[in-house]
Amino acid sequence: MELRKLGTILIVFTLLMTGCSDRYGLTDPASDGATGDGGLDATTDGDVDAAGGFCGDGVAGPSEVCDGADLGGLDCVGLGFFEGALACRTDCTLDTSGCRERCGNGLVEPGESCDGADLGDQTCQGLGLFAGVLSCRSDCTLDRTGCPGCGNGVLEAAEACDGTDFGTESCASGLVCTADCRIDARACGVPDTGTGDDGPLTVDTPTILEAPLAASWGVTSVGTERATVDASPVGLTPGDEVLLINMQGIVASCGSVGVYEFLRVFSTSGDQVLFQSNVQHGYGPGGGNTTLAGQAVVLQRVPNLSSLHVASGGTLRAMAWNGSRGGLLVLRVNGQAIVEAGGSITTTGLGFVGGQGIGGTYHSNGRPGESICGNPQAVSTVPNHGGGGGGIYLNTNDDCGQGGGGAGYAQPGTWKNFTQRCINEGATSPALNGGDTVGHSDLARWYLGSGGGSGATDDHSNTSGTGGRGGGILALFAESLIADGALISAGVHGWIPADYYDSGNGGGGAGGTIVLHAGVIDGAGLVSTPGGFGAPSQNTDWNSPGGDGAAGRIRIDYQSAYGVLSGDPLATWYLEHLCVPAPGHTSLIY
Repeated sequence: MELRKLGTILIVFTLLMTGCSDRYGLTDPASDGATGDGGLDATTDGDVDAAGGFCGDGVAGPSEVCDGADLGGLDCVGLGFFEGALACRTDCTLDTSGCRERCGNGLVEPGESCDGADLGDQTCQGLGLFAGVLSCRSDCTLDRTGCPGCGNGVLEAAEACDGTDFGTESCASGLVCTADCRIDARACGVPDTGTGDDGPLTVDTPTILEAPLAASWGVTSVGTERATVDASPVGLTPGDEVLLINMQGIVASCGSVGVYEFLRVFSTSGDQVLFQSNVQHGYGPGGGNTTLAGQAVVLQRVPNLSSLHVASGGTLRAMAWNGSRGGLLVLRVNGQAIVEAGGSITTTGLGFVGGQGIGGTYHSNGRPGESICGNPQAVSTVPNHGGGGGGIYLNTNDDCGQGGGGAGYAQPGTWKNFTQRCINEGATSPALNGGDTVGHSDLARWYLGSGGGSGATDDHSNTSGTGGRGGGILALFAESLIADGALISAGVHGWIPADYYDSGNGGGGAGGTIVLHAGVIDGAGLVSTPGGFGAPSQNTDWNSPGGDGAAGRIRIDYQSAYGVLSGDPLATWYLEHLCVPAPGHTSLIY
């Protein structure tokens, strides 16, 4: 507003100097009547002007700006103010003390966020921040610096950035601060590798990544900036990073499964976890957060390591999925992650379970495998979304039980026919029980691999083969990754029952999900998500094989690649260059 007011005055002044000086009481400095004040003529001595008038006669004469109530057609708005009452002084000069600027009048008006003590009923909490002191700047914009939390424009503990405050971080291509106060450095080709606050981790024996580093809880409700969990969140501290993800729904409602986001902890109280920023996604039925009915939503702590070294003979894996949580191995490494030849990071067989084999019942169809749409457990030959369907029992000249279907993920799972002997006996209508293709090639959502279906029983065998488990989720974000070992999330093979004479065997589980994000990737290791095989026939007469599980999905984001990684060609590979690979080196090849 100051600029606007000044501009108006400059324009008026220019007009005065080009022929209107007498009208507004300005004199030519070269004339005898120069006042020396460079401005309005203070004719206070009652001198009669050229028209016969004088200051105080109530008429603005040629040498006066105003006179009494005669303001010469001027008003506050015309002089660049917002509103108010313009007046005339006794020396016939303008008195603007009654004019008000738009900003600074103590009232919130269009174009202002606030004005003085008038905050327009806004509060820190209403802006998505925590309780504090909200105030107004002199330019009538909100000052959030007194409101703790992400979004106040001030870099605070456990924040990587806030607004335009990036601390000492910089990038020639320009950094972006996300809504949850994390640095988006994609323009710089740099992944989010976390804080490194959990220190280094060396793995030289079989090791399960579990509490407290990777503690997890079931989520019972999700609010704007908080989650309620099923047990006291012991071990979570302010600044810790957590993953919020919907792992599983039910057949009638599984459209929100795979939705996820990363958040930072602000505080905990009882069974409440309060985040530093608002929750961005919906995790309940229909994509909202009003209710989580029928959904298995998980909150899992994400280790922020300074380095990771998996030595030869060392294996790092997660806890297996147990129907409510597990199957997730997610970590950040603010430095170098090394997987030596002979070492591995794995979530093989940690995903959804296979259909349970029939036990003690003759003439029964098999059970479908578990999937993102639940674990029905009832006998059925219909695939359970990605879960392989159960084998079918056919009452022919000699009863036969079909094998369970393989689970689907990147492709459909396969189904297997009866043995030739069964076909000859009239078993000519097998169930097409391979699981469906599921998921997104770019891994916009993260899924566990589905389980294979179980086989059917007949009149001689009352047990059938259980389906194989699917692979879990493996996500690694590192500054650099040297992978000469294996990063793998495979499905498990189907099972053969103890009494397999003429029942069906289990179908294979689907491969899982692997997400790798690193500035530099080197090494000649294995990155793979193969599906499990269906259990093969144990005799050529009656025992039917299970179907094969499908491969999983892989996504790799990288800045430059120095090595050649191998992997499963049946998996879907989504490769994203963060920038041009280093000169003289290859792009990532699989």
